Amino acid sequence: MPAQPSAPTIILASTRASEPDAEAAAQAMLTAWHSSGAPTLERRPVSAAIDALSSGAAEGAVVVAALAPDDPSMFAYQLADLAHQALAPIVLLLDEDDPRLARLASDDRLVVERINAEPSYLAAVVRTLARCQPVIGRLDQDLRLTMSSLRGAETEMERMQEELQLAATVQREFIPDSPPTIPGLNLAVVFRPAGYVSGDIFEITPLDEEHVGFFLGDAVGHGVPAALLTLVIAKSLRKLDRLDGSFTIVPPAEALRRLNVELTDRPGAGHRFATAVYGVINTRTREVRLAGAGHPPPILMRDGKVDRVETDGPLLGVFPEAEFTEASFTLDDRDALVLYSDGFETVYHEPGVNNAALKLPTHLHIDRLTALADNSWDPDAIADAVARFERELDEQAGSLHQGDDLTAMLIAPCAKAASAAA
Repeated sequence: MPAQPSAPTIILASTRASEPDAEAAAQAMLTAWHSSGAPTLERRPVSAAIDALSSGAAEGAVVVAALAPDDPSMFAYQLADLAHQALAPIVLLLDEDDPRLARLASDDRLVVERINAEPSYLAAVVRTLARCQPVIGRLDQDLRLTMSSLRGAETEMERMQEELQLAATVQREFIPDSPPTIPGLNLAVVFRPAGYVSGDIFEITPLDEEHVGFFLGDAVGHGVPAALLTLVIAKSLRKLDRLDGSFTIVPPAEALRRLNVELTDRPGAGHRFATAVYGVINTRTREVRLAGAGHPPPILMRDGKVDRVETDGPLLGVFPEAEFTEASFTLDDRDALVLYSDGFETVYHEPGVNNAALKLPTHLHIDRLTALADNSWDPDAIADAVARFERELDEQAGSLHQGDDLTAMLIAPCAKAASAAA
């Protein structure tokens, strides 16, 4: 059989003026008490009962407070605040002619009844409050624990946000805000991280008076782990060899081979992969040599046609003995080379596709990326093409919650160089 609830304690609180009516109401309620286990009745002045409620000394008791019409309303509002803040079970009894009865009865913070209410009804109200109080206490404790946990989670989220902002600042030191100015070349980069930090990284670096190295890497994954890998890649890519006080340019395939060895030799290797394209262009002859490591083939725009520059090479960080091949070609006056990360493959879709289709790759990005090369020999035309390209990115479904990091790089002969060659 279920355990019978213990007999409650009732604190009868009254003022000198309300004491006789409060005593009569309490005795009538006790007489009408139909439950087993008659309650214990404690008598206190209203002010003493309020002090006990405030200090927690009245925990577990039901307070039945009676006020006469001339008693200060301050007592009633103090009791209402305690019922709300401390979840104390309080019944306020007022004279049926008391003008405050209707006003306070609409206050949902405590129970307000007439002092001459039906004794059995009053007993039922007090008995119900007494029985519900343990459950309310447990719920209040659970709520406090939940709120404490939420505050801890908020603090942790704020700390993580600060760390992400710091990580983004550190990563930005390795990623230029804009491409450098290189005589003979027009350069443009669109760089859009999916979050605070990016798994994409790019570099355009003068190697000597005639050669420029360009690199685009994409760490597999997202967030901080991918961003940390980009920092490792940035520090590990060796573009020049020093010999007898002079420097020689490392061929692209050899540079990727060394980078791959560096990634596979590090502790914890086997869980960090990346794709990449690295190339070297001679700004005088416009000869390009490049190698790829599992990366989308660069786009070569020539005579209005799209050619893909294919090279052989696996992901970086997988096979220690991997070898990489090179492709070589020369950029003519109106040619352009576009490198990009694979995030673009899921950006563009036909109108009206469902949400599931928005996550699938398409080939629509090729047309958008080749549009970057429109009149690429003209710096002003490049600026317009980049602005148009970024507007189109903003117009795509899901652009507010970008699914992957996006990086595109354009390399083309500039107008002066084209004129001189002509």
